[in-house]
Amino acid sequence: PTRRSSDLIRIYEDAEKIYVEDLDSTNGTVINGIRLPAGRSWQLADRDVLCIGTRQYHIQILLI
Repeated sequence: PTRRSSDLIRIYEDAEKIYVEDLDSTNGTVINGIRLPAGRSWQLADRDVLCIGTRQYHIQILLI
């Protein structure tokens, strides 16, 4: 797929786990106070705090 300049992160599922990957964003991606290196994936967990630029997201994972 073609990347757009607005693509900051990628969130995907693998083996029933959810991951976030920083796509070399200008301001970076921070999870629970830890800066995620560009191109590196991080397994998201319930109650993680994901910061993208100036926005903060509180992760809630529901098993249905």
